[in-house]
Amino acid sequence: MILRVFVATFIFQHDVILLLERSRTARFAPGKWTGVGGRVEPDELDAVEAAAIREIEEETGLKGSDLHDLRVRLILTLPEAGGISVLVFCAAETDRVDVGPCDEGTLHWVSADNLPGIDLIENARRTLNVLIEDRKSGKQDVHYGVCRCDVEGKVVDWAVI
Repeated sequence: MILRVFVATFIFQHDVILLLERSRTARFAPGKWTGVGGRVEPDELDAVEAAAIREIEEETGLKGSDLHDLRVRLILTLPEAGGISVLVFCAAETDRVDVGPCDEGTLHWVSADNLPGIDLIENARRTLNVLIEDRKSGKQDVHYGVCRCDVEGKVVDWAVI
């Protein structure tokens, strides 16, 4: 059985969120939108926030010192054929607006009001909705869940607490 761990961070600046529109040639989810992130290396498993900062620096040009309140917010397990993937979603704040360029696609600052019209990866959309609701209510809980997807990546089962 194979275990794959990924981290994705939603970076907020007040009511706008930094999102990555993945390249149309990307192997996974071409043209879809998500947070900034990637694979967590084996030596980073005990420091996922450090993996998040590494990915943010690589993809956005933002430094760890540009980020405030970076924290794990939702851990999602995805059982798959031959293994399990774990998606660790983080959130952070920044005051910087100048980002990029990004080799993985195009970075965009997006208002929360405009999210319904964006082609987000479905588990990223559901996670972002949870984080936005938590921000509105002042909650900072870490959520845990399980997500099952069909072969096209559509969520068929979602349970998050």
